[in-house]
Amino acid sequence: MLRLRGRRDEGSVVLALLAMMMVSSLVFVILATVVHGEKQNRFDRNFEQALLLAEAGHSQIQSFIQSNGASSPAEVASFAQPEFTAVGSGGSNGAGVEWTPLLTRVTAEGTYSVRATRTTLAQGRQTYYTWNIEAEGVAADGRTRNIESEMRVRSVFGLAAFGKIVMNMAGDNFADSFYSTEPITPLGVPGRTEVCLLGGSSSSSWANMGTPTNARSSVEANMCDLADRGQGTVGTNGRLDLQGNTVASVNRMEIYNARERVVDPLPDATGYCQGPPNACENLLTTVPQTLYYYREPIELPPINGCTFPAASVPTSSNGGGAFGASSYDIQDITLDGNTVFTGTSAIPTVLCVRGNFRVANQQLVNFVNAGTAAAPRWVPRRPGTLFIFLTGGANSEVSIGGQAALSAALYAPNNDIRCDAQGNMFGSMVGNTISCQGGFRFHYDQTLGDNLTFPAVRAQNWREIYG
Repeated sequence: MLRLRGRRDEGSVVLALLAMMMVSSLVFVILATVVHGEKQNRFDRNFEQALLLAEAGHSQIQSFIQSNGASSPAEVASFAQPEFTAVGSGGSNGAGVEWTPLLTRVTAEGTYSVRATRTTLAQGRQTYYTWNIEAEGVAADGRTRNIESEMRVRSVFGLAAFGKIVMNMAGDNFADSFYSTEPITPLGVPGRTEVCLLGGSSSSSWANMGTPTNARSSVEANMCDLADRGQGTVGTNGRLDLQGNTVASVNRMEIYNARERVVDPLPDATGYCQGPPNACENLLTTVPQTLYYYREPIELPPINGCTFPAASVPTSSNGGGAFGASSYDIQDITLDGNTVFTGTSAIPTVLCVRGNFRVANQQLVNFVNAGTAAAPRWVPRRPGTLFIFLTGGANSEVSIGGQAALSAALYAPNNDIRCDAQGNMFGSMVGNTISCQGGFRFHYDQTLGDNLTFPAVRAQNWREIYG
């Protein structure tokens, strides 16, 4: 009996020891898991923190560039200080590529460093900039992440016409280009600003557009210098709607935010071409090619070219009036041939219109008589002497009447612009939608593309750099 009981006691001890070993092992595994998990969490947190640091530095330099589109790398580096410390110096390769010094900043979470490189590109006479921004974030444990992106800076008036949602051309529409200079010089002198008629035996004759109350609708205008032609471009982020004989009469058509014919289209891409059978396909195969597709949309910033006191009362005009080299707070306005503008390219006339904007039928607006009273030769003043910004809501009417002509830069990103038949736009036009009736013609002034007072900055190609 005693022996048997002893054996039972011995068995209980063994089981107890086994149980203790199992519990100890389980505790060890749990502790090891907790320790490993904590290490992994710290790794993940630092890994994520490094990316956040890189993005913080990238965003700050990007905002400097967006706010100052025409700035040089040296100026961007100056804007960044004293928040950033410049390490070394910037530089240039002498061929249009310039870069900032390495800009660094130390925070409680870690360190980030940024360098921005600007490449100057020329397209015809126009100049635009592409920035490459590289940023590195270093977390407290030394974990590092690197990102880069591109930014393209161009004037919001970089095209003859841009309809963000719709660019509708009803037929026999034209888009060509010229490069204006100031002041007007005599016929035959290089740098002149008179508009020439194309076709016929005299390609250097004045475009006699009649009187301010009878714009000649049959003019197909361009500058006399052949080098200034070919930049008449219309574009859209949405629907390019072609009708009639538009195909052969526009220098170039561009679809941004394209949902086809681009590599890796954006998920919500809206850009496409529609028209008569094969019209869009034909544009792709013409020589030279007329239609082009791009992946990234053109962003239209909410630009207001005027600043007025909060209590200011806008004025209205139903034709006539005189506007000098200043900014004007306008409620509703109708322009006609009796409206006088005296702004210059250095100090332009700027109209900020809260309500409706109209150009009356058969009127020449912002033109000058380069002939005589007996034999008038009405030619457009430099479009960069008159900027028009629509600052009100989407319900404001924006229209250019039939057989009328306007020389200006018109910016109405929230509005629908109607262009009636046989009219002419000298300069540049930007709208939410642009709908042109038959025979309406755009004559793009390439000097507006050089004006980065009102820049459109497009960020693109964000990516993380590995290795």
